[in-house]
Amino acid sequence: DDTAHRVEQLRLKYQWLVVVTVPHSDRFWRTRKLAMTLGIKATKRTHALWVDAATVPPSDIPGWMGALCRPLEDRAVAGVWGPVQVLDGKSATRVPMHAGQLWAWMRQQLGGLPTSVIPVNLAFRTTDFMELKGFQDSMHVDGGEGELLMAVLQQKGRIALVDQAVVTRRGGIQRDPKLREVRP
Repeated sequence: DDTAHRVEQLRLKYQWLVVVTVPHSDRFWRTRKLAMTLGIKATKRTHALWVDAATVPPSDIPGWMGALCRPLEDRAVAGVWGPVQVLDGKSATRVPMHAGQLWAWMRQQLGGLPTSVIPVNLAFRTTDFMELKGFQDSMHVDGGEGELLMAVLQQKGRIALVDQAVVTRRGGIQRDPKLREVRP
């Protein structure tokens, strides 16, 4: 695809953008978790925000970033998630995505860990990610980054929902059956 060219264009446009090259890995070739982990290792920032690659940038990016990161000022909060809207005319795409978001919200309201936080719209402290070894136990799973990361971060504190930090995503998602193996 055209990813390498587009990333290079962005790097030239935004001098602050750091591009991390992921080494070839036969073991983790299908997973994004290695790339995400290397990105966290490369950053000098205190907070990380993760969104799905198909996310439409919010019209007010600073407002969205502020809303998503603000709860992290409370050290008792280890992770933050925001809802994801679906930009697709087909109900076969919209309904499962909305159902997943509703399920995550319900679990959050009942004091549980939000599951089905796919696609992601998350914020967390980079030091917590590194201290807890991020995806060490789920690196082999292709997908589930948001849900699995929130489960790890929960060791540091509670997971907060910021319902006004909404992003929009194009299209549906594909679920990985291996995600069921690591959920417990």
